[in-house]
Amino acid sequence: MLTFKNKNEYEIKNYKGLIALDIDNADIFIRDLFSWEYENETKVLKIDNNDISIKDVLIVSPTTKIVDLFNFTTKNIFLKNILNDENWNAENIFNIEYLKNIKDKMNNNLNINFSELDMDLTKIIKNIFSLNEQLFINENIFFKWLEENQQNEFKTIILKNIEWININKLFPFTSKYNFIILTSNILKCCKNFEELELCGIVKNNELITIYDSKPVIKIIENYSNISINNQEINLYIKNSQTDIEKLYFWLKNYLFQ
Repeated sequence: MLTFKNKNEYEIKNYKGLIALDIDNADIFIRDLFSWEYENETKVLKIDNNDISIKDVLIVSPTTKIVDLFNFTTKNIFLKNILNDENWNAENIFNIEYLKNIKDKMNNNLNINFSELDMDLTKIIKNIFSLNEQLFINENIFFKWLEENQQNEFKTIILKNIEWININKLFPFTSKYNFIILTSNILKCCKNFEELELCGIVKNNELITIYDSKPVIKIIENYSNISINNQEINLYIKNSQTDIEKLYFWLKNYLFQ
């Protein structure tokens, strides 16, 4: 179960590590989570029996940069990949004898053993490699990070208004991560209509969670007068010549009438 413990206290009882939520304004929604947690001095999220601070949640958006995921921080997989490379050793990187000669000359000049070689390569990585801080993540980069990121604890990730995110591709990673997708159209997050059972809609401070996709599928079929017959959403939209934005606008209003 997932609970947002802010003023509206939304509960998603069938949460199993992945939910897509239609939120009118994702930025304000996230801001309110931070504000509520600060004002109440209580972690604002609860997943099953675990309280989670919004400060510990990774928020990924279209403006997230690659360096936010891959960087030189101690536990980052990018740094670990460098350190674990078989060619990453002092003998390959430096001329050790040359450095020793320089060190000895410096010490002899002062007539004391003043300097020593420090061959901790971790300390000098940032002086050898630079990262392009202007590049934004894309689908390939994000899923590469999901695959390679090594962690001992579950990580909760909020995916905010990302066009290329869909439930089908995220689901295999729910053994390692908790995902919360914030979107303006849940149909765009689903490959097939059955995945609507992992979705919910928030409107006028009310949450509707779709526990069973069959009634929603029937509603959509009545709207377009075309049987879905297990078609994928994009194929159905194409075959029915239905505008996905208009369809979703109608469906949303129908569910909240």
